[in-house]
Amino acid sequence: SLGNFQEFMDVFEKYPNCVGGFIWDFVDQGLRRYTENGEQYWIYGGDFGDEPNSSNFCINGIVRPDRSPNPSLFEVKKVYQNVSITPVQILAGTFEIHNKNRFINLEDLKLDWILTKDGKTTKKGTIEIPEIEPLSSKELMIPFQKPKKPDSNEYHLMIQFKLNKATSWARKGYLVAWEQFKVPFEGLKKGYDFDKTHDLEIQENAEEIKAMSKKFTVTISKITGYITSIEVENRQLITSPLTPNFWRAPTDNDNLKRVVSYTFPLLSKLILENPWKKASSRMQVDNIFYELTDSKILSVIVEIKIPKGKTNYRIEYTITGSAIHVKVDFTPSKELIRLGMKTTLNQELVEFKWFGRGPHENYEDRKTSAAVGLYSAGVEELIHDYVYPQENGNRTDVRWVSVIDSEGKGFKITDVDGNFLNFSAWPYTLEDLEKAEHIHELPRRDEITFNIDYKQRGVGGDLPAFPTVHDKYKLKKNVHYSYSFKITPI
Repeated sequence: SLGNFQEFMDVFEKYPNCVGGFIWDFVDQGLRRYTENGEQYWIYGGDFGDEPNSSNFCINGIVRPDRSPNPSLFEVKKVYQNVSITPVQILAGTFEIHNKNRFINLEDLKLDWILTKDGKTTKKGTIEIPEIEPLSSKELMIPFQKPKKPDSNEYHLMIQFKLNKATSWARKGYLVAWEQFKVPFEGLKKGYDFDKTHDLEIQENAEEIKAMSKKFTVTISKITGYITSIEVENRQLITSPLTPNFWRAPTDNDNLKRVVSYTFPLLSKLILENPWKKASSRMQVDNIFYELTDSKILSVIVEIKIPKGKTNYRIEYTITGSAIHVKVDFTPSKELIRLGMKTTLNQELVEFKWFGRGPHENYEDRKTSAAVGLYSAGVEELIHDYVYPQENGNRTDVRWVSVIDSEGKGFKITDVDGNFLNFSAWPYTLEDLEKAEHIHELPRRDEITFNIDYKQRGVGGDLPAFPTVHDKYKLKKNVHYSYSFKITPI
């Protein structure tokens, strides 16, 4: 998993007498096999009729059996890079470049820089690298300029070191090292107000509340407290309720029960099912309150009882004529796996665009290699086929994500409170993912599963096959969690 890998390297580089970082393993040790239809998959322990066996215990590499990369490979490349860049005075454009190589200088590299505003390039350039000998540092200046007027945009500076000529191991222009910095220009604080441009019409009965404007119609169930329908131009955007979700298909590090069963099958039966797995199906509305203000804003507050909740799970919907605002508050009495919501999408909504970390999969404790930027992908590009199917495809620090059809129509989800969001999407269900033991067993559904999360706990990485997640990457019990986002039709 290589969670918290950067923390390991920080220790190695801080203390001269500390070495290590041996990665177990380089490659997933599986063998290729094909279905009757010619579909490729990988086999491992137990697939040969061998008893006893260690199942997929040897499937733990940073590349798959065919040497195609697992997402952790990108983390290794970034953390292992031999040039480091640290800010001296960011606003003045001064940085210290440290050559971590032991025998060569940086004469074979060029430095490119890119300044972005909300992910879009505003300035870029190339500068000459001063002569920096092995294990030495020098300061240099990046000649970017601050905006002429303060604004509320988010600026990042990307500094890249690339080969200035081809070598025996890489082409000219190959990216050797990079670092990204948030530039704290003096700016205007983003104000937030509810748009009152369009009137709302409300219909209700014993089972649901329906809010209608010129832009969309949204329906909230009084039975469950969930959004059950978002309709734009006579088209349903979601095909199942927007439901709270606390569970993920176990990663190899999550699945302690399976690991124990390799050697101690009887002992594995003593490991109880995690209560968060079925928590969503055991939620029950305790109270629901709604109020329409000046024909412009509908407020719906839902209090839901949930097992292992120290407090009720509280959803506050604030619906205007142009957007649906969702705010969640919850304090668990047991450590969480994930805190978010899931739904399924209209099959016409096939493209995802986001402003956050990417382009590859990343998690809270494995995102050093994922730069903040603007990205787009189809659902098949978002997922990652691990040899043993499990949680995959997450993106962190998401400011917004849009889900659109071939004509650019759909909806956009935007973080509201500055905590940022996580999202993922799969062409199968969570249940499909948890049930499958090989990638060919994952179906392709007509509807896409869409997850919009506050956070998941980290993937861990200190010790193979055990959930050794560092405290700062956990969703701890008895802590109040709150997040909010808005849904806007496009």
